[in-house]
Amino acid sequence: MRPVEEAFPGSENVLPAPLSGADWSAWAESPWLSLLIVLCVITGIVLMKNFLNVLPEVVLSMGRVRGSQDIEGSLRLSRDRNLTALLLVIPFTMLLSRFRIYDPAWMADFTPEMHLLWTFLCFVGYLLLRWILAGWLRSRLIDSDVYTMARRFAWSAFILLTLLLLALTGILRLCGASDEAVHWLLVDVMAVVFFVFCFRKSQIFNLSCAPFTSFLYLCALEFLPLALLIASATVEI
Repeated sequence: MRPVEEAFPGSENVLPAPLSGADWSAWAESPWLSLLIVLCVITGIVLMKNFLNVLPEVVLSMGRVRGSQDIEGSLRLSRDRNLTALLLVIPFTMLLSRFRIYDPAWMADFTPEMHLLWTFLCFVGYLLLRWILAGWLRSRLIDSDVYTMARRFAWSAFILLTLLLLALTGILRLCGASDEAVHWLLVDVMAVVFFVFCFRKSQIFNLSCAPFTSFLYLCALEFLPLALLIASATVEI
């Protein structure tokens, strides 16, 4: 069987180029990363009850607005949702770093440990920016409960996204998929979940404001921070 490049001339221009970066086999050899993975697994097992308590409502919230209302209406569900989301930040950033979903040029020569650390810090910065914008752009014309529910809905979407990425990564690695294949499939899943998230968030905003106002909120609270995050990973300084 001939290589793809010979069978289809010019295909090298459309196929994803090999990802650049450090020797990522070091991930499996790093005792610090292995220890971090073990700690994440142990923490997940200890808090499994909280996780299972909130998971059905998280899934429901992505399907209809009522799911978010049920979570915000219960102090226990809201607490478990927030705790679960915080604990998943590290596994999520590990996926971003391990498969170079976030891989700026200035991090190309970093060791896996430093790459993960800076990916984590950049993601925390992204979350802080969203938090600042959400507080700054809060309008008195929108119901406070609706606005709070829309803000916190991001945690529900984040939980579902991270779980999907972890499950998909495990399946793909068991099937022998390459890092490049895992990279692009994870990016596709993230794009789909983000689209659904924005659609549901706009529906929440619509409970208290006009559709155009909801779109403006999405532009300021979601599209702008994400655009800056993507720019920080793609624009060479």
